[in-house]
Amino acid sequence: METFGVILNHDHEACFYGYGSDHQECMVHIELYLKDSIENETGFTWNGQMLKLIQEMIYENNLAPAEGVSEEKIAEFEARYDSIVQTAAKEYEDTPPSDYKPSSLAEELRASGIFLRMLKRA
Repeated sequence: METFGVILNHDHEACFYGYGSDHQECMVHIELYLKDSIENETGFTWNGQMLKLIQEMIYENNLAPAEGVSEEKIAEFEARYDSIVQTAAKEYEDTPPSDYKPSSLAEELRASGIFLRMLKRA
């Protein structure tokens, strides 16, 4: 594993970050974190918007021809992503994240954790 030189797709487990040339979080896990946030952090809108966007992105990717999703569509997705992250920042500023522990996910991960990772990528 030490010489693994491609992108690793994993569940954000810290031990994997010492391997591979780059990292991608599993989209199924991201969807689970967002659904958990929707259920446990009611009153926020960003989480539902992000879940919808991610599902649309996956759908578009699955329909895309061999050359991939168009640059215009990617730019549209990026703009929506940035807007949703800004909405999340505002909502968490107005109402700080709760300390609930998702029962179906790793206990150390709060739903706001995904927002903080998304904010770094925006």
